[in-house]
Amino acid sequence: MNFKKGESHMNNMKVYKVYLEDTVTEDCFKTIIPAFSEELAMEYAHGNGEVVAIKETTDYPISDAKLYNTQKNAGYGKAEISIITRALFSIGLTK
Repeated sequence: MNFKKGESHMNNMKVYKVYLEDTVTEDCFKTIIPAFSEELAMEYAHGNGEVVAIKETTDYPISDAKLYNTQKNAGYGKAEISIITRALFSIGLTK
């Protein structure tokens, strides 16, 4: 089955900004987590501090062209580039 740009046969991931507090030092930090749901993003962050806040974001678009060029410049072959690019596209993380 062929998919057009923007179509997917899988659930799309979203990108979350997760703000955590280190329970020892009480310092706060932010991390970016791609996940299928807010609950899964929080589960992924578990053990890295106390989740203070979580927010869905679109601030980190991944361009197909930039992804391709980065992989090509890093020495990846056509097959590897195809696998990585298609996997990210199929879960909605590339634009």
